[in-house]
Amino acid sequence: MAPLASSATTETQFKGGATSYTHTFNGQGTGSAGVITFPFGAEVTSAQFNFLGEASTTAWSNFTNDNDFGGVGTGQWSSKQTGSFQYGSRTNLETANNEISLRGNPTNNVANFRSSSDLSATNSATINATGQFVALGDQGYTSVTKQFNDLSVSSSASWNYRGIVVPVSEHEIHATRYSSTSMYTAPSIQRFNATTGALLGTASLSTSGCTSQVSSYWYDAAVDPNGNIWTVSYQYYYLTKWTLNAAKTQWQCSSYTSYGYPYYLTGVDFDHDTGKMFVSYYDSSTYPTYNRYLMEVNPSNPSSINSTWSIGSAMDYNYKTTSSIGNQNSGLVVDLPRVIVNEYNVQGSRHHHFSLNGFSITKMGVQEMPNGGHYGITQIDDDGKIYYSCYHTSYCNTVARKIHMWGDGGVTDSRTPTSTSTTVYGKTTTATRSVDQIKLESAIGYIPTGTSIDIDVSNDDGVTWQSIRVGSTKTFANSGNKITWRATLNGTSTATPILDQVTIQYTTNYYSSGNFYVRSNYHSTGNFPSYVAATVHYNATIPASTSINVQLGGSTSSLCSSGLTSFGQSGSTKAFTTPSYGYLCLRVSFSTSNSAFTPVLEDIQVALHSNAPENPGFEIDE
Repeated sequence: MAPLASSATTETQFKGGATSYTHTFNGQGTGSAGVITFPFGAEVTSAQFNFLGEASTTAWSNFTNDNDFGGVGTGQWSSKQTGSFQYGSRTNLETANNEISLRGNPTNNVANFRSSSDLSATNSATINATGQFVALGDQGYTSVTKQFNDLSVSSSASWNYRGIVVPVSEHEIHATRYSSTSMYTAPSIQRFNATTGALLGTASLSTSGCTSQVSSYWYDAAVDPNGNIWTVSYQYYYLTKWTLNAAKTQWQCSSYTSYGYPYYLTGVDFDHDTGKMFVSYYDSSTYPTYNRYLMEVNPSNPSSINSTWSIGSAMDYNYKTTSSIGNQNSGLVVDLPRVIVNEYNVQGSRHHHFSLNGFSITKMGVQEMPNGGHYGITQIDDDGKIYYSCYHTSYCNTVARKIHMWGDGGVTDSRTPTSTSTTVYGKTTTATRSVDQIKLESAIGYIPTGTSIDIDVSNDDGVTWQSIRVGSTKTFANSGNKITWRATLNGTSTATPILDQVTIQYTTNYYSSGNFYVRSNYHSTGNFPSYVAATVHYNATIPASTSINVQLGGSTSSLCSSGLTSFGQSGSTKAFTTPSYGYLCLRVSFSTSNSAFTPVLEDIQVALHSNAPENPGFEIDE
């Protein structure tokens, strides 16, 4: 009798001819994987199954650059996330070079040229220790780092919360005062002798013919070439022109311009050489960066804007604050090509310095001012000084009844240079340990058209130099602890650049811990995404004594502080549970037990799985 199957057959397909079979589950349970048919009477001698269980849906989120890690710097998370994570925050971390790591405790080496010892070599340059600057020949000039003696005003003058200070002439200063922290009501105006500080009386405000709101929320003031006073009203968007009577006892509103929401005015000034008028403002509509701008306007018709320049965003104005919108700006000085913008925080102010040449504006650095914060900065043409007073009584008790005066960085006597180019060398500092990175925090100066200042830095006492720009960081091939700098001043036969301050920064130790988290928008009950597992891949440099911990999951906390699952090594896949409501969160924590080292996260990819199988298996039925 003939066999039922006359020869051996290798069957590689399911019924219907398919060589593979996929079944999608909508929950736990079993499902048919198809049917394999064999000839009648065949004997199965061996079988091989290639079996794979995977998620039916996967959503990816990738973090690979500075923007993904919240923006360059150490401030609040400044970029708007996309995909599964729309919001972010970081603490004690720093983003740079498309990486994120623990924030450093930086060391600043500052040269203010108060002494010839600030330089190791001047060559053919001139250092003026009185004016506190370096140039290609002496100039009639006072550096912005030059602090003059305060003007102490009469003890009979009530002080309280001091607002803008306006030198209305070389003999008289008007200073505003509020009775509380609210700037809604119009301030009182006190008149002081500009030399002795004696109280001369008060000046009244008249808003007749204007709206009363023009006297509220004054953030800055300026005096135009004709002696008129201009103010900006931050909260009400007004730029207002005031005339002063001959006795200087009344401010009369002459005209006002409303720029309207979302343009919060923060500063006003005139360049006295050109007569050009400038106004600074904060645009609240530019979420999440909250940009700041400078514009040149027509003095005869301030609503006519001639040019506009960007002067930064919230991350540039984050002194002593964790606010995502940064600090307010309050005060503007323009003495072309120099521009000074005041950053106000109740605990202290910083002056941001720019060089404006034609259509290009370049940031030269930041100057941290002593004492509490101040509203407004004003100047008098050819006086060589800027004026302001500390605002809040809680932070200004040691400088009550003081009007502060600093150099304005303007040339009062332009003299012929003695050379057209030279290089000056800073002092060498020995760091506590070797470093391979140096940052140029500031190179503040006065840079006329056709001139320039080039900065180089070294970590080996000048053996190796790298050119650098303000705000950038240079990495050296080899570490070193002999930190120094040099500046090449490039001028012409008729003009010299002037250098006020150089600040270089390096880091020898780091914060011990920090973290960042990104999360979704809020999900109400029943609307939480159906993710059940995730796979996390990341690349990081993790020196000995440092660590990175990655957590992911659902949390009822908007700070992503609970309910998360740790993912351990890169490439891990783990199941996680989610609450009925709340946020989907990714949290990465950094730590070090040796402050000389920090872990560095280079990138991280998150795959969120829906309907992912857990403990998959299969059965064979006859």
